[in-house]
Amino acid sequence: MAKRGHGEGTVYEDKKRNRWESQVTYTENGETKRKKFVGKTRKEAIDKGKKWLQGLKDGLLPDADKITVGQWVDRWLSDYAQQSVRVKTYEKYLSCMKNYIQPRLKDTLLIELKAPDVQKLWNELLISGGVKQNGISPLTIRNTRRYFITALDKAVEIGYLVKNIARFTHSPKLYKQEVKPLNKEQASKLLEVAKCEGGDLYIAVYTALSTGMRIGEVMGLKWEDVNYKNKLITVKRSRVNSNHGVRIEETKTGVARKIPVHDDLLRVFQMHQKKQEWRKKELGDKYIENDWVVGGQIGNSYDPAYFSSRKYKPLLKKAGIDWDFTFHDLRHTHATLLLLAGVHPKTVQERLGHATIQMTLDTYSHLLPDTQGLAVIAIADFLTGQSEGGNQGGNP
Repeated sequence: MAKRGHGEGTVYEDKKRNRWESQVTYTENGETKRKKFVGKTRKEAIDKGKKWLQGLKDGLLPDADKITVGQWVDRWLSDYAQQSVRVKTYEKYLSCMKNYIQPRLKDTLLIELKAPDVQKLWNELLISGGVKQNGISPLTIRNTRRYFITALDKAVEIGYLVKNIARFTHSPKLYKQEVKPLNKEQASKLLEVAKCEGGDLYIAVYTALSTGMRIGEVMGLKWEDVNYKNKLITVKRSRVNSNHGVRIEETKTGVARKIPVHDDLLRVFQMHQKKQEWRKKELGDKYIENDWVVGGQIGNSYDPAYFSSRKYKPLLKKAGIDWDFTFHDLRHTHATLLLLAGVHPKTVQERLGHATIQMTLDTYSHLLPDTQGLAVIAIADFLTGQSEGGNQGGNP
């Protein structure tokens, strides 16, 4: 026989199934509905109903108790993430969720996810994550945690969660690797060897060293972006590799940036453009007119990954530079040479296209000159009139 306690809804014992069931009443879109809960004891069945009703009061959707972590992550990826981020960023989201979140948490109900369980996942990934089960890097775990937090934030926003428990976890300490740029002699040697090779390889390497542009930005540069009169290059787009081939995207920050360039680079550009015009006439209709500066043999430019591995990498051996020095390290070399020459970090930030100067300082602060000695002398001069270099008046 069904029984009803104060605030409990309907509660009854199902002796055939050896369990207790409770029913609660709620309103959805003006319609009165009932929902059933099952427990081994009367109290368990009642408590489940109360907890669910409290969730509704806190803003949860009626079906929030049915959604698993795996179902929500898949929905978030397809309905929200894919529509709002760059393709490379989405592929990072997809990879981290598929490889690190889904295998361990996909069958867990979203509302039953607990911070200690997620923290345990981060700890296990550090020790035994990855294909070889020998652990993944702290950076990868930090990124995975950040993506998962974003996914759960959306679940909170639309009513599947009351709070984001992933925010109460901690990722492992990150030991940041310092960039290893070329020194002046190595940069000069690399440029010299590239000049001997000529063509697209020379223009790409010279552009990267002169501007700090990313490889995708170099591959995405068009002649319309080169302003000979004002001595500027405008970075508007990037060619990027994705799981679906090469795509053209806007710059990483979404804002075009203008980079002043030196006369010799412009002279090289002019020579390269003339050779390209000659090749167009030679090939006729076989040449694909896309206006790319790094045009390739028939004008369709290059897949950035192909250019890096097949064109750029062999150049390193000829220049006597370690094989692991990437094309992106040319960008680091550009920034380093400027900072060591005393160029203000704000200028370097603008050339690189970093979103904030903090990003520039975090990456290259170890390369900035140590000015603490100058600071000691300056404050002593100001406060006492006595510098560290000797007595300039005042009390000894």
